[in-house]
Amino acid sequence: MTSQTHIPVRDPDRATKRFTWNRTHTVFMVGLLAFCAITGAIAAFNLTAASVRTAVSLTAPMFPDAVMVALGVGALGLAVADLIGGCQRTGSLSMPAAGAGAMTVILLGIEIAHDVLGTDAATVLVNVTITASWFAITAFVPFLIARYGLRPLFSDPDPATRSGRLMLRLRRSPAWTGCWIALIAVYGLYVLVRTIDSYGFATGLTLMVAVPIAMTAICGIAGATDGRAWRLWIAGAALQSALTVLLTNLYVSECPVTDTCLALPNGWHFVLGIQSDVMLLYVVGPAAIWLAALGIGTLIRKRQQSA
Repeated sequence: MTSQTHIPVRDPDRATKRFTWNRTHTVFMVGLLAFCAITGAIAAFNLTAASVRTAVSLTAPMFPDAVMVALGVGALGLAVADLIGGCQRTGSLSMPAAGAGAMTVILLGIEIAHDVLGTDAATVLVNVTITASWFAITAFVPFLIARYGLRPLFSDPDPATRSGRLMLRLRRSPAWTGCWIALIAVYGLYVLVRTIDSYGFATGLTLMVAVPIAMTAICGIAGATDGRAWRLWIAGAALQSALTVLLTNLYVSECPVTDTCLALPNGWHFVLGIQSDVMLLYVVGPAAIWLAALGIGTLIRKRQQSA
């Protein structure tokens, strides 16, 4: 009797598969560039002249707002996108390479437009090197963590471990899990917009238009895939209410003479009264639409189960 031992043969195409391009990569780049366009528009909206900054007691930064947004928010979006891309089976190193290259080109273009890239060759070279290195780190590190750390956990969870049991529970209903992730991402994006938006116009537009549209789709999908969708609707309505109160009832200046306020540290004031018209526009209306979408999704799910 002879025994045979299977010796794994190295895939000759393994090296070429590390850098590929497919539909997943296209969706990745489209989403990343859309994120860059949104954050760039917010930064451009908040650009003000030095005289206006002085009038409203704002300190002019060392770099233009658009440069600061690209360095911070752009890197954050790139890191999150590559973290998700690294978990995908069809992902490859083309994702962080293309994303880092695109972000580097965008930021260098912004610096050239604002004349902050430098005048002599040495300064330009240093700025280009630092910019490329910064986006390469924020792109490749999250991708490699997801590729070689998170993806094995997702693809082959160990039921003997707590994390493995959690992964198995989440994989039983991937659409339900995805809806919760989408809800966190939507309201996380709102908080990000609020930190950038100095005047509140983009914040109000996001809370009144962008978030309700996204939550309508999320509630509809959740209702069509899982019977626990009402929990997601409650969470969305609660977050919408809390963020609306924080947006409309907080003042950094003196309390309006027509309202009763609670004095907070650092000059902030919180209006104790709730504005019914604002709550109707920002909370009640969107929550009613989400409930309708949830109901439609539930009807679709029940019809499919009875078929």
